[in-house]
Amino acid sequence: MRWFDEERNTKTVREFFTNPRTAGSEAPHVAKVLTRTDDVVIIRWGCPDSGFHAIYYTLFGNVLSVCGDFGGAVYQWSERITLPFLANCHIGYFAGKCEASPHGRGFLAWDVNACEAGLLEHCDDENYRESALRDIIRHIKESQGKLGVDHLTSQCIYPDDVDLGDGYDLEVAMPVFRAILQDAKASCGSSYEWGQFLGTTEASLLLGQDCWELGNIGMAIDGWCYAHLEGLKMVYDQLKGEDGEVDWGRSA
Repeated sequence: MRWFDEERNTKTVREFFTNPRTAGSEAPHVAKVLTRTDDVVIIRWGCPDSGFHAIYYTLFGNVLSVCGDFGGAVYQWSERITLPFLANCHIGYFAGKCEASPHGRGFLAWDVNACEAGLLEHCDDENYRESALRDIIRHIKESQGKLGVDHLTSQCIYPDDVDLGDGYDLEVAMPVFRAILQDAKASCGSSYEWGQFLGTTEASLLLGQDCWELGNIGMAIDGWCYAHLEGLKMVYDQLKGEDGEVDWGRSA
């Protein structure tokens, strides 16, 4: 889940760049070539009448440097890069070339929705889920319904004759499974808080005693990285000619 909800993120960024009201301007973003030599190309991607939400791209040899209102970052390849090449990159590959950003290499940040999706994916294995839910039922019976999170036991009633053998009903424990997941989503807003949650009783019940190994769940490519790449793609769309080559004369 390294690029959680790629389609949604891409659409959001593109709408932002093309909607003047969203960008706080009277006009959509346009590409303007500030410098172009044999060695360096500098391009401004922003509203023509405003400096808000502008991005500046510098292509120098095998390095792309980005700065502006969507954060700064440095991306590096093994060979010389061009605008058409960058515009055809996939977000996963592009982020993988990030050497420095506000979130470090790879431009990965913790996202609560990515965490939820990652947890569901992790718990999707039927054998794993049955084992985890058995532990939940057993713990609730042993603790007489006191799980440590007040709202959990109020959402479900466990009969005294719950069968913990091969024939027990998974639906008996599923409400707790869902409640623990929602508690994690509600209480975590960063990778640090997620790490803290992994040390709780609820997490160990849901994810097993080795849940600390799941510390990277929820790490996804940050939205600013999407803005960097989609800006490049839209710059290329504005500057390319009918043959697909960059027509530098199209610059604003």
